[in-house]
Amino acid sequence: MIGLDIDVATLDEKASAVNALGIICCHSPKLCQTKFKEILEALEKLQFYFHENVKYHVSLAYLQITIGLMRLNGLMNGDDKYEWVKGPAAGSPVPPQVLEFISQVVLPYYFQVFDQEEDKQVIERVLENMREISEDLGPAAFQLNTPQIMKYVALFLNKKAFCQTKMMEGENDDDLEDVEGEGPEEDEASEEESEDDGIDHDELIFGNTSDLVIAMARSMGNEFAPYFHEIAPLLVVYTGDNYPKSDKNMALGCISEVFANCECVIPQYFNDYLPLLEKNSNTKDSKMNRNIAYNIGVLAQHAPLLF
Repeated sequence: MIGLDIDVATLDEKASAVNALGIICCHSPKLCQTKFKEILEALEKLQFYFHENVKYHVSLAYLQITIGLMRLNGLMNGDDKYEWVKGPAAGSPVPPQVLEFISQVVLPYYFQVFDQEEDKQVIERVLENMREISEDLGPAAFQLNTPQIMKYVALFLNKKAFCQTKMMEGENDDDLEDVEGEGPEEDEASEEESEDDGIDHDELIFGNTSDLVIAMARSMGNEFAPYFHEIAPLLVVYTGDNYPKSDKNMALGCISEVFANCECVIPQYFNDYLPLLEKNSNTKDSKMNRNIAYNIGVLAQHAPLLF
């Protein structure tokens, strides 16, 4: 843009400052106790800062503060891990302070990001943060917000989330302005780069979404069953012939991990799922073949009587 001057150094300083706050809160939570309110107020002011790198680090800082609060409550073992147990949230409770922070600060912000943010790298970071919270804190982490989380999972799987639809609606060639000095070759190269970038990020979003589903299934066990029933048809869509192998592999991998950790759902899907595995078992793709073999192994281990 002509006449627009942005001080990149200031942007980097803000992002670095937020990153430093997150790291300090994560590893030295006692030092931050007296300034906790001020830290949260500073982060809140930057939640929807115009530059994506700042928002990226704000979302990450909330994850780091969450881990810091767990440390502050003395729940991390010698390996710096919380030893949660798969299953009901009551079996692995987290401190009320942590649960309140997740349900009243972290997740409301993440949901707002899903509703408003168009930059897919920020969305990817938020999904990764949610996966890490589930992996680190276990089944209790999302106990107050699981239905909302699954609503957004369904949106991402349907490709109807804000970041996936904003650039699809109401666009046409008349909306594009010619830029003086750019030739046809440059226009074509920019268009190809933009398309490639979009495809990569859509794939990453699907991968991050399926990783979040896997993490929640691993922590919740059979408690995850009603939520899997909601998204199972959406996952199966990605195994269709009109989807690339990478999507097929991620979908099959996600389903197999849910089956391995939420065994009670297998009988309902067995008769439809086994033919799907057989259909994809004759490819020359080694990754697909490994995936199919693993899926069959999961079914044999967790539902032997159905074979």
